[in-house]
Amino acid sequence: MRFNTSLAVAGALSLAVLTAGPVLAEPVAESGAAPTAVATTPAPAATKAPEPTKDPAAKAPETKAPETKAPEAKQTQAPAAKKSAQPVKKVTKAAKEQAAEPAITGVTLSSATVTAGQAYEVTVTTSAVADGKRVHVQGFGDPKVALTKDGKAVVPLVAPSDATPGAKTLKVSVEGVATHSSATVTVVEAAKPAIVDAVVSPGLVAPGGNYTVAVSTKDVADGKRVHVQGLGDPKVAYVKDGKATVALTAPADAAPGVSTLTISVEGVETQLKRTIEVGQTIPSTASVTVTPGTVHAGDKVGVRVRSSEPRATDARVTSPAFSGKHAFTLAKGQGEITAATSNDLKPGQYPVTVEIILGERVIATAQTTLTVAAKPVTPTPIVSVDLQLTPGKVRVGGSYLAGVHTDNVKPGTPVVITTPDGKKHTVEVDDFGDAVTRLHVPKDAKPGAYEVVATLPGGQSSTASLTVTQDVVPGADLYLKLSPGTVYAGGDFTAFVASDSAKPGTEVVIADPGGKAVTTKINAHGVAAVRFHVSSGTKAGAYVFSADMERAKKVYATLTVKKRVVAQADGLTPRGGAETGGGRVAAQVGGGTGGFGGVAVGGLLMAAGAGAAFLGRRRRDQV
Repeated sequence: MRFNTSLAVAGALSLAVLTAGPVLAEPVAESGAAPTAVATTPAPAATKAPEPTKDPAAKAPETKAPETKAPEAKQTQAPAAKKSAQPVKKVTKAAKEQAAEPAITGVTLSSATVTAGQAYEVTVTTSAVADGKRVHVQGFGDPKVALTKDGKAVVPLVAPSDATPGAKTLKVSVEGVATHSSATVTVVEAAKPAIVDAVVSPGLVAPGGNYTVAVSTKDVADGKRVHVQGLGDPKVAYVKDGKATVALTAPADAAPGVSTLTISVEGVETQLKRTIEVGQTIPSTASVTVTPGTVHAGDKVGVRVRSSEPRATDARVTSPAFSGKHAFTLAKGQGEITAATSNDLKPGQYPVTVEIILGERVIATAQTTLTVAAKPVTPTPIVSVDLQLTPGKVRVGGSYLAGVHTDNVKPGTPVVITTPDGKKHTVEVDDFGDAVTRLHVPKDAKPGAYEVVATLPGGQSSTASLTVTQDVVPGADLYLKLSPGTVYAGGDFTAFVASDSAKPGTEVVIADPGGKAVTTKINAHGVAAVRFHVSSGTKAGAYVFSADMERAKKVYATLTVKKRVVAQADGLTPRGGAETGGGRVAAQVGGGTGGFGGVAVGGLLMAAGAGAAFLGRRRRDQV
């Protein structure tokens, strides 16, 4: 009985657990499996638990059946939770289908403003719309239809001829697209053609005399007729580029006095009135001069006016090259002004017209031509760099001199020299555009051909070849390099010397073709450099320089001198005497003992030792 009682208690607990199943499943429903929780309610499992009571003998201990069925209830609950992922997939698919629905993605107008009767276009872009679908635009004027192609349709429209000014809304719809779109077009009043001005010249005409009326218009098409009537037979001219000049003749029997001229233009609603006086004319001639006659756009010119009538009071100058009219007062029939040309003038010839005025009458006119030339294009200086290696063949572990010469580069500009091992060395050019540095070949470098590159900040570069050898190169312990190797008479150049083995302070003698020598010293980097000046009187040709150092093989370098087209010889008279010519002393870059050490080249080459003083007066080369 105790066993049966315990079993009954256990069965009751199991029944309680099964009955509480839907409550325990609620948190799962909150995590996104709500449909699963509703579909798999465990209520039927709870009702099946009492089935073993069908046996009358076992009716008292009703707990046996629930005890065996309890695990089954838990098993049916687990698969229901796994099925919860299926409805999520259906929702994602539906979302994708919804995203691919046809739609209008944009509406643009060929012109946001139109005038009455003006044609324009509406471009409609779509997404997920098949070709051949109809696109309707309505709401302003006659509705129009176009067919889609590649997701786009262009609908041509015309604003109604009686459209009133203001904003108009266009409704856009596409076949198969649920939503509509819209756009706004604004109707504005069309520009009305008008007569701007009319100039009668001269203002005073004798009976039977000729005169002209120059008419200026706005928004009038070429070919429109211009009528002038009021004095003499009516005449007609035609508009071209907004202007027309009508030539007329006063009647021979015209009575003295003021006549009114009526100017009308075809297509222009309003007319313009001007007056002309008939009377005794004042014979007068005029002239106009423009100085200079050829200018560039934006330049100023002087305009001088002269009249044969000394009583003339004023002058009026007009020209397409100037902005507006320039009026000024005459003194005894003469006057002058300064006028500025427009900055946007195109090259060509422009008329300059002057009207001479006496009182309020134009008594004479004159015209000249002003030429506007194209502005010269200033050539951009070519920036360049040249890299030279001395020597070009170096043993493993040895060193070499990298000399850089630049053109059109500011002093202090950095030059990056990249060696074959990838290292970058930066040097700055001096006032002459030159720079030099000592570089070393790594002791573990492999013999072979390499390249060294010098690069300017602007990207310009120069490449030089370097050959690395295993053994010592005979006779290569002293090197001489002239930079640049070619100069014009009156120019400068630098002699660089370098040594692999020389100690700092070792003297090197640099000699010119005449045997004159200057002594310099190797610095701590194994380099020395001397700046030379070539006299402007030096003849064109090749000059051989030499460099000599104790226990080293003498080396040579050639300087090519070119003659300038225009040159003036230096006026220097040196103490210590050169045989001919003369020139300034250049600063010694290497480790000399004196303040200067250099040579001046002229006729025969002149050399001086370190610390030499050159006295005299010098006139700068005119080149």
